[in-house]
Amino acid sequence: MLFLNISVNLNDYCGTVAKHLFMSARTSSSSQVLLIILLVITFPLWFSIGAMVFGILAGVAGALIGVIGGLFGMMVGLIALPFKILFGWGHSGWGFFWSPAFFISLVILLVWMAGRNRK
Repeated sequence: MLFLNISVNLNDYCGTVAKHLFMSARTSSSSQVLLIILLVITFPLWFSIGAMVFGILAGVAGALIGVIGGLFGMMVGLIALPFKILFGWGHSGWGFFWSPAFFISLVILLVWMAGRNRK
């Protein structure tokens, strides 16, 4: 009996006479409660996503600092390499180490100075 006087105009969006019978009445307070419940239930998910993003950013920043430190160490190592090869510097203890390369470099230096004095 309730739906006997319904006339629907199919070409008009607002043409239903009984529009209030087919639509649910939502108030803003029920929508707010639904949003609050949704946020409370999904809070661990959003918190974990935020923590994951923070962890990734911190890891990338740490990796960049490590790469810069590694490049600096490589440059210092390349500068110190000739001295280590010639004079035996490095992990040889606290005293001066008379390596064979020291004597070879001393002989080369003496030959070079003798050749320079002849000219």
